[in-house]
Amino acid sequence: MWFSKRTCTRRRSKSWRLKPICALRSSVANSACISSPSCSFRGRGSVRWSLVRWQHPTRGLLPPSEFIAIAEESGLIIPLGRYVLEEACQQVARWQREFPTKPPLQVIVNLSPRQFDDPNLVADVAAALSGAQIGAALLKLEVTEGLIMRDTAKSIETLKSLKDFGVTIAIDDFGTGYSSLSYLRKLPLDVLKIDRSFVQGIGTSAEDDAIVRAVISVAQSLGLTVTAEGIETDEQARLLRDWSCQAGQGYLFSRPLPAEEFTALFCAHAPGLHRSHSPGDFATERL
Repeated sequence: MWFSKRTCTRRRSKSWRLKPICALRSSVANSACISSPSCSFRGRGSVRWSLVRWQHPTRGLLPPSEFIAIAEESGLIIPLGRYVLEEACQQVARWQREFPTKPPLQVIVNLSPRQFDDPNLVADVAAALSGAQIGAALLKLEVTEGLIMRDTAKSIETLKSLKDFGVTIAIDDFGTGYSSLSYLRKLPLDVLKIDRSFVQGIGTSAEDDAIVRAVISVAQSLGLTVTAEGIETDEQARLLRDWSCQAGQGYLFSRPLPAEEFTALFCAHAPGLHRSHSPGDFATERL
């Protein structure tokens, strides 16, 4: 049978893509959640940003850039996202029992486009919270500006359903999409996160200084909390604090860490915390 060069190339491409899909399908439950702290500039509770890594059978621990696009395209992002949601809720429940804080620790989970469009999203959130026996206030869900702007009316409906359930809603990477301030006013949000591309230039670029200060001012006038992404220097942190930005995250505070190392970091930076060891503290185990 005769095959053209294009046909052979297409088949090799399809075969190449099927291999990671099959591997990912068979090991969704072996994915690992690691943590990156988001630190308050006002001395309030710490939050944990949950990141997923794939424990590949031969290549080891892989970053999201290696598999998220394939998971999204194949539909595996739904069970993977559900796993991350459940695991994040279980972990923050363990931390809250071990380190009771006021306000309590909060865990942040990013939603992918396909997961955001899933009609079972609210049910999955409810199941994850119920399974971990924690309140909705301990969970923050992040969606990107670009994701929201694909279909603004539908996005508002989904966000309202999640917010009515009691979870905190954050818009991620703000400033990189095409939303206007009029849309920002209509969105049921709690937190606005300034994209790292603007934060990296503050202190050295008058334009970035002006943009970041303006975003902080507008967000706070709308009653939103502001978090700056990608903070890498003390000077950036100082400026953001001076401009009344409430929180930040970035390598200045910590690189992403496994749960055990994150726990040690949290203990080291909050030595006054009461550590509970009452019976049942560790009854809920990692999935």
